[in-house]
Amino acid sequence: MDDEKSSQAEDPVDDSIRVTSATGRYSTTITHAAMSLIAGVGIRDDEKSVLVPFVECEIAIDRAATDGLATPANQEEHSILITLENAAFLAEAFSSAFAKLAPDLVSLSQGSLQPVADRITYAIDRLQQTRSNIATLTDVLEELSGQMNAQS
Repeated sequence: MDDEKSSQAEDPVDDSIRVTSATGRYSTTITHAAMSLIAGVGIRDDEKSVLVPFVECEIAIDRAATDGLATPANQEEHSILITLENAAFLAEAFSSAFAKLAPDLVSLSQGSLQPVADRITYAIDRLQQTRSNIATLTDVLEELSGQMNAQS
């Protein structure tokens, strides 16, 4: 069972921002993310067989070169295999940490330097899509849970 869901990173704006310093040299851009559902069978302590849903998470990244430009030598692909509930934990951990960073961004933006408006708009659009996706996923899992509880 391999149902891959994939996202490609879009360049939010046409401008190129060069960041000098270690921040620019070591920044990373995730250019591709995909998830595949993989099912396994596990045995509980009571010897009952159960379905174990796993999620394979794949990402492709570009690491900036010292001049701020990505090159093929700086491109990497990574893959991890985690349980469905661990994937849910990861989504919650990222969203929780991201939410805690937002007030800091607002505070930093009160000075003379401000982020590029198109990039903030892009982030808002992605987060609104994320909210919709999470709501859909939650609804599906709640329905599955209800069906499982009705059967037991």
